Amino acid sequence: MMTFGTNPIKRLGRSLLRLDYPYSDALERQHALTILLLNWLLVGVWLIWLVVFTIPDLLRGIPVDVVTGIVLVALPMVCYTIYQLVQGGKLSRAVALLTALMLLSTFSTIAYGISTPFVIMSVFPLIVAVMLLNRIGILLVTLILVATLVTAAMLQSPDVSIYAASDLGIVLITLVIVVAILALLRRNLELVLNNARGDVQRLSQLAAFNAQLGETYNENDIVNHANRLIVDQFAGVFSQIMLFDDKGMGSEVVRINEGGAAYQIYGSTGEQQSGNFGDQFVNENNAIGRAVRQRQLTTSTRDDAADRRSHLRSTTDYDVAIPLLHPQSKAVIGVLNVQSPQGGAFIDEQINLLQLLADQVSVTLSYVYRINELWHELSSDTRRIDYVPPSLRVASEAEIRRPQAGRVLDNYLSAKGSASHGFDIYANNPTPIAADDIPDGLLPALQAGKLHIESGNGEQVINVPIRFRGQTLGAMSFTVANEQPITDRQLELAQIVSDRLGLALENSRLFEQTQAQALRERKASEVANLLFSTTNVDTMLNLAAESFREALGAVSTRVFVQPGTLTPLASPLAEPSEHSEEVE
Repeated sequence: MMTFGTNPIKRLGRSLLRLDYPYSDALERQHALTILLLNWLLVGVWLIWLVVFTIPDLLRGIPVDVVTGIVLVALPMVCYTIYQLVQGGKLSRAVALLTALMLLSTFSTIAYGISTPFVIMSVFPLIVAVMLLNRIGILLVTLILVATLVTAAMLQSPDVSIYAASDLGIVLITLVIVVAILALLRRNLELVLNNARGDVQRLSQLAAFNAQLGETYNENDIVNHANRLIVDQFAGVFSQIMLFDDKGMGSEVVRINEGGAAYQIYGSTGEQQSGNFGDQFVNENNAIGRAVRQRQLTTSTRDDAADRRSHLRSTTDYDVAIPLLHPQSKAVIGVLNVQSPQGGAFIDEQINLLQLLADQVSVTLSYVYRINELWHELSSDTRRIDYVPPSLRVASEAEIRRPQAGRVLDNYLSAKGSASHGFDIYANNPTPIAADDIPDGLLPALQAGKLHIESGNGEQVINVPIRFRGQTLGAMSFTVANEQPITDRQLELAQIVSDRLGLALENSRLFEQTQAQALRERKASEVANLLFSTTNVDTMLNLAAESFREALGAVSTRVFVQPGTLTPLASPLAEPSEHSEEVE
């Protein structure tokens, strides 16, 4: 079975309809493909006529008439010229030449009067004109065909009033109906295509507008860009954006009857004005007020009641009001109002584009407001840091220079004589059981510092790292049955408990180290007091040896003093001696 890519007929069709010229316009490209297709059809008709009729007649000795000979010679040259024009990007010349060729084919049958060949051949130039020409070209081809039709009717019979009138009327009516149908079809296609082109162009403009907004951090620039884009895309309209002073973060902007809220208006004509909901420009009944209150798109016309059209300008008859909603809180931060003059009612495509634009403006404004708030908070924090007392700065710097919590805990456990320390707790025995081994399931949580879940042997094991100040101090695991679901809230609770455990471990370590340091200082003070209370060397050495033995828990203590060290304390006539005390 042949596939699409290996079908020789499809490959031949693609090669015959390949365009060498890069037509950027989709309609022109489609016209070029249509001309190529019609051109190859003419070549096919020429080959069939040559093989089926002309060559057999020549073989039988029947001469070819002059008209047929001219057609057989000229047609391939004209088709080649049309092909070169299309591939060279000269589409209008190719269309004109193809239309002229179709008309000449109709003229060749005029000698037979209003005959079947004439009627058939007259349809071809009409179809080509409707497909490829504009309205003026269609009208011109139609007039030429009507003149040709009248001439054919005149040649059909000497008595035109008797024989030709009925045939002329029937064919003429048929021709008019066909032209009307084809022209209407082409007009509808042109409208659809023009609307699609306009939508693509406006969406491209909107994409460029979005790119410009990404570089803007000012409220005025954003609304001015939006107004200019709307005025450029919709001829004759007036655009204005109303922004509320509280940026939509409060609820008062949607309560028009309860005192209202202040607003700032940015218009496409350049003027700016401020006001409140209580004035005539904005009320709860007109399109702007209803858009704020209902939080959805609203429209109004000049035919509405006075209070519903109070915001319309004297030169506009239609308008659309779109609320600008905060993307997270859905609060109203403003309203986009676009007004159109008489006869310029908005269609669905235009309203959809305005809605997209309003959504983009809302998102951008909310980001700008948030960025400005963060900058304000950062500036406030910077000012507060500048006023921090020197003593607190020294303490903060000392805290930064502290060793990492993980390394300190390692030293703490090493001092206790073990590299790790843990406990096992079972449901039937709540008493912790000491354990020095590290289960394999805890290793991923210890290495990655992230929560890890594994399943096996009919149970689920949740391994949670114990962290303190970004350092992984250890890990703990929970085992539950497979049929018990594990929710995100449970995982979050387990991580919170492990973080609190890390903080508690650090506090316990600091408390134990503080106690040990205080005990050492107390024992050192006691030993120093005993040593300072005696003046006899032997007694001093005995006290020192005994104190060291008690403090360190030693079995044997020896205190040795280098000979000659105590010479200044002895009698000048005494000889240096070695003092050594050993306590068992």
